[in-house]
Amino acid sequence: MYESWLARGAQAVLTRYVHGSVQEDERVRHGRTGGALMVLGALSGVGLLPILPARVDGSLVLLLAGGCFLLGVVIPWLPWDRWPRWALLLPVSVTLPVVFGGGGIVDDALDFYALFLPLVFIYLGLVFPLVYCVGVFAVCIVGLVLAVAVGDSAEYVPFVLLGTFLSVVAGVVLGMQRRAEAHGYDAMRALAEAATMLGAATDRREVADVVAGASHDLFAADDVEVLVLGDALEGTGEHAAVTARRGRAAWVDADDGGALGRTLEVLATLAADGTEPTAAGGSPSASDPFRLVVVIPGPSGPRGAVVVEQRRRARASDRFAIRSLDVLAREAGHVLDRIRRTEQLETSSRTDALTGVSNRAVLQEALDASTAGDVLIIMDLDHFKRINDTLGHATGDQVLVAFAGVLRGAARVNQVVARYGGEEFVTVLPGADDRAVDRHLDDVRRAWAGTNPDVTFSSGIAVRGEAEDPAATMARADQALYLAKSGGRNRDVHAAGERLDEVRTLARPAP
Repeated sequence: MYESWLARGAQAVLTRYVHGSVQEDERVRHGRTGGALMVLGALSGVGLLPILPARVDGSLVLLLAGGCFLLGVVIPWLPWDRWPRWALLLPVSVTLPVVFGGGGIVDDALDFYALFLPLVFIYLGLVFPLVYCVGVFAVCIVGLVLAVAVGDSAEYVPFVLLGTFLSVVAGVVLGMQRRAEAHGYDAMRALAEAATMLGAATDRREVADVVAGASHDLFAADDVEVLVLGDALEGTGEHAAVTARRGRAAWVDADDGGALGRTLEVLATLAADGTEPTAAGGSPSASDPFRLVVVIPGPSGPRGAVVVEQRRRARASDRFAIRSLDVLAREAGHVLDRIRRTEQLETSSRTDALTGVSNRAVLQEALDASTAGDVLIIMDLDHFKRINDTLGHATGDQVLVAFAGVLRGAARVNQVVARYGGEEFVTVLPGADDRAVDRHLDDVRRAWAGTNPDVTFSSGIAVRGEAEDPAATMARADQALYLAKSGGRNRDVHAAGERLDEVRTLARPAP
């Protein structure tokens, strides 16, 4: 129990000493690691004194160990955060002369001193890129040659070579493991940040942007293209797609011709397989330039895809990125499904269930937002009750749907078309003059005559005045509609005082 408690305590102290705080500069932490390894090597050397062979000079070992111990205590306090990274080679530049100079030339005990070489390569694997292990291995070979040439250490060459090689292997493996953990940590952090941003996304474009940015960061890719599909466009079977791209080109909010075509082709291929597409629609090859296609899944099929392209070949660290992108694609699919449900709910709450145009709530918003000079047109189908009574309500509903479709087709982007109630519809034309109003009504009448020539409509028009309440403008338009109805129907009437020709009677279209 005592040994277990002591081991846990030592581990906690060493972990706290070496790791430090999260905000700490990495170079300071590495300097502390180098100091800890030097202190460990010095204490180990002193601890081996009782079992040293007689040929090893104990006094020299104590001297060198004492110097390494003091240097190991001092090293953590050096201003590593103000020095370049290569300055962290200081512990290595001290240890190698001790091993090959003190052990191979002065003390003629290179085999004993070489026991501490693994600490050097462990430090290199923890702190520097793997190429440093190879470089220091070459320095060790030079040190061994000098030790043999100057001293009398030829008999230790096989032992030292083998020990040095194994030390390099240990350092490289440790470095690879540390870098794999670092890549995994970076991937998890990028994934967490992207998931947070996805949680706040409110439309498909934001989702595409987040996934494109996260994919680019995960793979350090040359080019990332993301396609997000919307619902099928009415009557076409095609999808409203949003694309985003990052890499060789700047961010692109609309399809550039290449990304959309290629990704749609990938999705079509997956769908043609007859199997449910998974999140991983492709994988990188070790022999080919890196190219990865990941499908963004949805409850009823693919909702999009991510294409990652890189001129380099695949590497081991990409496994973490692929897993992270797989998770990110699934999360993006959930977010897109949420956005779709939200859009459907919002649409249903703002759309007339029968005709598909806006409802009175949207109309009220448009009226409240209108300004002086905006035009309100109330249109009412003539003798609509007769249609319901003679042909039935189903036919009446069909007439309403057809008329709403004509109004929606004639309206421009900034114009609101809403069902006011029954067979009455309202169109709001921002800032339209008399000519624009006449042109709009002519377009509606021409289109409606081609759709249903036996049913006519009347309209009342009013222009919102300065400091006029929208309700008052609406009342004047309604009064103009009443005049159109009482004056014979199938006509447009402008509210009194707004035009010289306040009443314009239209000829009935030829049957």
